[in-house]
Amino acid sequence: MADLYDMPEEKAPEVTFQSLTCSRAEDIRQWRNDVLPSLRTPYALTFEQQQQWYKDVVCDRSANSRYWAVCVDGNCLGMAGIEHIDWQQGRGEISLLIAPNRRGKGYGTQAVTELWRRGFGELRLEVLWGECYATNQDAIQFWQQQMCRYYPSNIGSFSVFIPMARKHEGKWYNAYYFCFDGAIWRKATQGSTDSLSESVPRPVTAD
Repeated sequence: MADLYDMPEEKAPEVTFQSLTCSRAEDIRQWRNDVLPSLRTPYALTFEQQQQWYKDVVCDRSANSRYWAVCVDGNCLGMAGIEHIDWQQGRGEISLLIAPNRRGKGYGTQAVTELWRRGFGELRLEVLWGECYATNQDAIQFWQQQMCRYYPSNIGSFSVFIPMARKHEGKWYNAYYFCFDGAIWRKATQGSTDSLSESVPRPVTAD
């Protein structure tokens, strides 16, 4: 089964990260509300709630989150972010949403590669982590693919399933937790995006 985000055998056009404008945030809200069953917080956001989030989080440079619009040829097709950043511990949580009608084309994988560069290279974080629930098997498959890219021979040491982590419609579901170790990215790049090993694919060019 092809996952919701990616189809590795296809060569996708180059993804760039651009500013998450107010209008792009509204597009994200609509795409998010179209895939509620797959979310950790499966409730619809109103226009007013999204605008408040945009003002309080995206526009506040002192907030502990960073978000970008995922774009191809200047057109927004999703959002990527690093949330709940703990600057003291050097940790941040990955957030990624690709528009439902743009999935299966490789954009998600490119976005994750750029998140590694932003998180480990620019923000100097030590760990990027994330979670998804068994209600979203496509997301689990996608993140397992990303883990295999990052840890070709040691994926089991950096991911785990937690039983009964979420109750949805009267049924308990497991959660999949994963993390990326920034030391591996920095060793692969040797402090520069011009010298990458095969184990960590070359980051896309950012705006």
